[in-house]
Amino acid sequence: MVLFKNSSSQSVEECGERTKRILESPSVPQANHRLLAHVTGHLARVALAHGGQHSQASPRLLGQAFSGLLFKPTLFSVDVDPEHHVRILESLITAGGLMEMLTAP
Repeated sequence: MVLFKNSSSQSVEECGERTKRILESPSVPQANHRLLAHVTGHLARVALAHGGQHSQASPRLLGQAFSGLLFKPTLFSVDVDPEHHVRILESLITAGGLMEMLTAP
């Protein structure tokens, strides 16, 4: 599952669109999908309540804080840059959470 070909060439929005396509796939277990939807929705509300980019609860900082908990490394992902996981989570938070992203046109 490749979300970033080159991390410097994709915006958070582009990452979000690729993430949306992957998460709509039937290969994602329903329990994982529900958990990610709940957590990202909550983190989006936290970021919104605490005021944006320069606060201690910006989508970027929340992505950095929680990406290690949500994306479990596997033997096949040892070469994956942790920054990719941060950007994936940041894009979901920025979009208002997974459910908001999936229902958006």
